[in-house]
Amino acid sequence: MYELNYESSLVKLNYSKTLGSDRIAKAHYISYKLGEISIVVDFGTATVIDIVDSEFKGGFILLGYKNYLKCLHESTSLLPNLENTCFDIQEKPIANSTEEAILLGLLNSYKSLILKLEKEFNVKHKFITGGNANLFLKFFKDYKYEPHMTLSGLYLWLVNFKSKR
Repeated sequence: MYELNYESSLVKLNYSKTLGSDRIAKAHYISYKLGEISIVVDFGTATVIDIVDSEFKGGFILLGYKNYLKCLHESTSLLPNLENTCFDIQEKPIANSTEEAILLGLLNSYKSLILKLEKEFNVKHKFITGGNANLFLKFFKDYKYEPHMTLSGLYLWLVNFKSKR
Protein backbone atom coordinates (compact mmCIF):
# COMPACT_ATOMS: atom_id res chain seq x y z
CA MET A 1 0.00 0.00 0.00
CA TYR A 2 1.26 3.47 -0.91
CA GLU A 3 0.29 6.77 0.65
CA LEU A 4 0.78 10.19 -0.87
CA ASN A 5 1.78 12.62 1.85
CA TYR A 6 4.39 15.23 2.63
CA GLU A 7 7.16 12.65 3.10
CA SER A 8 6.38 10.61 -0.03
CA SER A 9 5.95 13.56 -2.39
CA LEU A 10 8.18 13.58 -5.45
CA VAL A 11 7.58 17.29 -5.93
CA LYS A 12 9.34 19.86 -3.75
CA LEU A 13 6.79 21.34 -1.37
CA ASN A 14 7.44 24.89 -0.25
CA TYR A 15 5.04 24.44 2.68
CA SER A 16 4.85 23.12 6.21
CA LYS A 17 4.12 19.45 6.79
CA THR A 18 0.36 20.03 7.08
CA LEU A 19 -0.23 20.20 3.33
CA GLY A 20 -3.14 17.93 2.36
CA SER A 21 -2.69 15.01 0.00
CA ASP A 22 -5.26 16.48 -2.41
CA ARG A 23 -3.13 19.60 -2.86
CA ILE A 24 0.02 17.48 -3.18
CA ALA A 25 -1.67 15.37 -5.87
CA LYS A 26 -2.61 18.47 -7.86
CA ALA A 27 1.00 19.68 -7.52
CA HIS A 28 2.16 16.39 -9.05
CA TYR A 29 -0.31 16.83 -11.90
CA ILE A 30 1.07 20.29 -12.76
CA SER A 31 4.69 19.32 -12.17
CA TYR A 32 4.63 16.18 -14.31
CA LYS A 33 2.31 17.44 -17.07
CA LEU A 34 3.61 21.01 -17.45
CA GLY A 35 6.36 22.05 -15.07
CA GLU A 36 5.45 25.69 -15.78
CA ILE A 37 3.96 28.24 -13.44
CA SER A 38 0.27 27.47 -13.04
CA ILE A 39 -2.64 28.42 -10.86
CA VAL A 40 -5.12 25.82 -9.65
CA VAL A 41 -8.46 26.99 -8.25
CA ASP A 42 -10.35 24.21 -6.49
CA PHE A 43 -13.97 25.04 -5.74
CA GLY A 44 -14.88 22.37 -3.21
CA THR A 45 -16.07 22.50 0.40
CA ALA A 46 -13.28 25.04 0.78
CA THR A 47 -12.01 27.19 -2.06
CA VAL A 48 -8.31 26.47 -2.47
CA ILE A 49 -5.99 28.44 -4.71
CA ASP A 50 -2.48 27.11 -5.33
CA ILE A 51 0.53 28.20 -7.35
CA VAL A 52 2.65 25.35 -8.78
CA ASP A 53 5.36 24.82 -11.39
CA SER A 54 7.95 22.08 -10.98
CA GLU A 55 7.39 22.59 -7.24
CA PHE A 56 4.51 23.58 -4.97
CA LYS A 57 4.92 27.31 -4.30
CA GLY A 58 2.02 27.87 -1.87
CA GLY A 59 -1.51 29.11 -1.86
CA PHE A 60 -4.66 30.07 0.00
CA ILE A 61 -7.57 28.29 1.64
CA LEU A 62 -10.81 30.26 1.71
CA LEU A 63 -14.35 29.52 2.72
CA GLY A 64 -16.16 27.50 0.10
CA TYR A 65 -19.08 29.31 -1.42
CA LYS A 66 -21.76 27.49 0.64
CA ASN A 67 -19.93 28.09 3.92
CA TYR A 68 -19.37 31.73 2.97
CA LEU A 69 -23.10 32.22 2.39
CA LYS A 70 -24.01 30.28 5.54
CA CYS A 71 -21.61 32.33 7.70
CA LEU A 72 -22.98 35.63 6.40
CA HIS A 73 -26.52 34.57 7.23
CA GLU A 74 -25.72 33.11 10.65
CA SER A 75 -23.51 36.03 11.66
CA THR A 76 -26.01 38.76 10.85
CA SER A 77 -29.61 39.35 11.81
CA LEU A 78 -30.96 40.59 8.48
CA LEU A 79 -29.01 38.92 5.67
CA PRO A 80 -30.90 36.10 3.95
CA ASN A 81 -29.70 32.50 3.82
CA LEU A 82 -28.50 31.94 0.26
CA GLU A 83 -26.64 28.72 1.05
CA ASN A 84 -28.88 26.65 -1.22
CA THR A 85 -29.27 29.28 -3.93
CA CYS A 86 -28.05 28.40 -7.38
CA PHE A 87 -25.10 30.62 -8.19
CA ASP A 88 -26.78 32.10 -11.27
CA ILE A 89 -25.85 35.76 -11.32
CA GLN A 90 -24.78 38.22 -13.96
CA GLU A 91 -21.33 39.67 -13.51
CA LYS A 92 -21.52 43.44 -13.19
CA PRO A 93 -19.72 46.25 -11.33
CA ILE A 94 -22.18 46.65 -8.43
CA ALA A 95 -25.27 44.94 -7.10
CA ASN A 96 -28.83 46.24 -6.99
CA SER A 97 -30.26 43.91 -4.33
CA THR A 98 -29.09 42.31 -1.11
CA GLU A 99 -28.98 38.85 -2.70
CA GLU A 100 -26.96 40.16 -5.63
CA ALA A 101 -24.65 42.10 -3.28
CA ILE A 102 -23.88 38.93 -1.34
CA LEU A 103 -23.27 36.78 -4.43
CA LEU A 104 -21.23 39.43 -6.28
CA GLY A 105 -19.26 40.09 -3.09
CA LEU A 106 -18.35 36.41 -2.92
CA LEU A 107 -17.49 36.15 -6.60
CA ASN A 108 -15.44 39.34 -6.68
CA SER A 109 -13.51 38.44 -3.53
CA TYR A 110 -12.42 35.20 -5.22
CA LYS A 111 -11.71 36.85 -8.57
CA SER A 112 -9.69 39.73 -7.07
CA LEU A 113 -7.38 37.40 -5.18
CA ILE A 114 -7.02 35.07 -8.17
CA LEU A 115 -6.23 37.95 -10.55
CA LYS A 116 -3.65 39.31 -8.11
CA LEU A 117 -1.92 35.91 -7.98
CA GLU A 118 -2.03 35.53 -11.77
CA LYS A 119 -0.20 38.83 -12.16
CA GLU A 120 2.19 38.37 -9.24
CA PHE A 121 3.43 35.00 -10.50
CA ASN A 122 3.04 35.64 -14.24
CA VAL A 123 0.89 32.52 -14.50
CA LYS A 124 1.07 30.63 -17.81
CA HIS A 125 -1.57 27.96 -17.18
CA LYS A 126 -4.89 28.30 -15.37
CA PHE A 127 -6.97 25.43 -14.04
CA ILE A 128 -10.30 25.11 -12.30
CA THR A 129 -11.41 21.96 -10.50
CA GLY A 130 -13.49 20.77 -7.56
CA GLY A 131 -17.02 19.65 -6.86
CA ASN A 132 -18.49 23.14 -7.25
CA ALA A 133 -16.35 24.23 -10.21
CA ASN A 134 -19.30 23.96 -12.59
CA LEU A 135 -20.93 26.91 -10.81
CA PHE A 136 -17.91 29.14 -11.49
CA LEU A 137 -16.87 28.07 -15.00
CA LYS A 138 -18.64 30.94 -16.73
CA PHE A 139 -16.71 33.45 -14.60
CA PHE A 140 -13.31 31.88 -15.41
CA LYS A 141 -13.55 31.39 -19.17
CA ASP A 142 -9.79 31.41 -19.71
CA TYR A 143 -9.35 28.53 -17.26
CA LYS A 144 -9.10 24.89 -18.28
CA TYR A 145 -11.60 22.71 -16.46
CA GLU A 146 -9.94 19.59 -15.02
CA PRO A 147 -12.61 17.74 -13.01
CA HIS A 148 -10.30 14.82 -12.17
CA MET A 149 -7.08 16.71 -11.51
CA THR A 150 -6.59 15.27 -8.01
CA LEU A 151 -7.04 11.68 -9.20
CA SER A 152 -4.84 12.27 -12.25
CA GLY A 153 -2.14 13.77 -10.05
CA LEU A 154 -2.37 10.83 -7.67
CA TYR A 155 -1.95 8.44 -10.59
CA LEU A 156 1.09 10.35 -11.91
CA TRP A 157 2.63 10.30 -8.43
CA LEU A 158 2.01 6.55 -8.01
CA VAL A 159 3.52 5.63 -11.40
CA ASN A 160 6.62 7.71 -10.73
CA PHE A 161 6.87 6.66 -7.07
CA LYS A 162 6.81 2.96 -7.97
CA SER A 163 9.38 3.44 -10.73
CA LYS A 164 11.80 5.07 -8.27
CA ARG A 165 11.56 2.29 -5.66
